[in-house]
This record gives sequence, structure tokens and C-alpha cells, in this order.
Amino acid sequence: MDVKELYELFEKMYFYEIDKKDKFIAKLNIPFAAIVALVGYYAFLLSADRAGLGFGFQSLFWTVLFFSIFCTMAAALFFIRALLGGMDKAILTANEIEEYRQSLIKHYEGYEGAERFVSEQLKLVMYRNYMSCSTIITLNNERKGYDYFYCNLFLVFSSVSGLACYVLMALLSK
Repeated sequence: MDVKELYELFEKMYFYEIDKKDKFIAKLNIPFAAIVALVGYYAFLLSADRAGLGFGFQSLFWTVLFFSIFCTMAAALFFIRALLGGMDKAILTANEIEEYRQSLIKHYEGYEGAERFVSEQLKLVMYRNYMSCSTIITLNNERKGYDYFYCNLFLVFSSVSGLACYVLMALLSK
């Protein structure tokens, strides 16, 4: 690949990763709703009457409930990491590019082929900028993807154990 093809590749990668990041943030609504629902569910479980449970089942109920709450807290932690984790880097603004272009024009003033030098330097700066920014965003998106996976995994554990608490309470307290 020559420099022009690499430039086009890095530019496409940058915009692909920006789009991927936006779609990923939209997906975070589902785990957030699940975490909020589980907190409400715990309030229901804690307010319910468990008097009919014997000591052994009471102990099992509290153990499973604390495990479920722990999993929900872990899911919330991974949710926050997926939502906030990593600072992305944006490409240069139009003002920054123009300021740099003007400084290059002043620097190469009087040289033969000054316009060509300015053009080559601008392309090089944009090439490096797209390469750097797309790399940072790609790494952040990958890490956020792992955090999203673990958030969902802990939500499954907390949901199943929360359901087990309800089954213990509903079936055995009669």
C-alpha cells in the first residue's frame, strides 16, 4: 500500500470507529434498564414476608440475595466503565489545520515549490492524525466491548439468582 491508500484506509477506519462508538452508546440503554429494574425487584424482595421460611431456607434466601446484589453491583461497575471508559481523540479542527497551514506557508515562503511542500506537510499531518485517532478509538471501543460483555454476564447471574430468591420465598413460605 502506498501512502495515499493508507491515508484513505485510516480515514475510513476513523469514521467507522466513530460510528461504532455511537451505536455502542445506544446499546447501553438495555443494561441500564435491567439494572434499574433489578434494584426495584430487590426492594420488592426485601419488603415481602419471609416468615414462613425456616432457618435453613432463610439463610439460603439471604445468601442468594446477597450474591444477586453483588452481581448487580458488578454489572453496574462494568456498565459505568463501558459508558465512561477511555478518552477518545478527535481529529484536528478546521481552525487548527488552517493555523498550521498558515505557519507552513510562512515557513516555506521564498522556497521554490513552497506550495508542494505545504501540501505534502498537511497531508502528512492529517495522515498521522487519522492514524493516531483511529487507533485510540479502536482500542477504547474494544475495551468498552469487553466491559459491556461482563456487564451483561453479571446481569444474567443477578437475574437468575434473583429469580431463585423469589422461588424460595414464594414456594417455600406457604
